[in-house]
Amino acid sequence: MPTASIVICTLYRAGPLRDAIRSARAQVPPEGARAEVLRVDNSPDATVRAGLETLLMEPGLPLPYASLPRPSISLARNHGVAESRRGGGTLPFSWPAKRTARKMRLRASLPGW
Repeated sequence: MPTASIVICTLYRAGPLRDAIRSARAQVPPEGARAEVLRVDNSPDATVRAGLETLLMEPGLPLPYASLPRPSISLARNHGVAESRRGGGTLPFSWPAKRTARKMRLRASLPGW
């Protein structure tokens, strides 16, 4: 079964991003399905990466990282789609990290999710 990628793009918003990542990583894909939460850091200096490395120790979906140092939400989303597809992903999601985890709703791209 293909991998679903939840793509979260951010530009300097470590606090809201942390909440969004925790919420996304808590999702449980259907049996036999795979999923990941792909972080796309859109800051020129990749400042968010270091502040979120502790999340790698927490349980949940895999948390790959991609850097696109040219600030642009459109470019960040496209980069996330490309990274997801390179890893065999399907229909990735894109959530601006500025939204809080409470406001986000996951829409499924895998049957049974």
